[in-house]
Amino acid sequence: MEITATVRAKTKLAVLLDDGEIEDWVPRSCLHGGDDLYLDKIPISGDGEERVFRMRRWQAHLKGFI
Repeated sequence: MEITATVRAKTKLAVLLDDGEIEDWVPRSCLHGGDDLYLDKIPISGDGEERVFRMRRWQAHLKGFI
């Protein structure tokens, strides 16, 4: 499942994603590996860039992104 969101914050285990309607913490283990690697390259407060994140469908549904 793909969603377009901005990183607002991150920790070692989770990322705070904001799609303009929903803002919620998502476990990094539920993201695609390439998207998780991207998170290691940006500041803790996020980079302010909107980006497509690939995550498990059940997680996107649970958090209200879909």
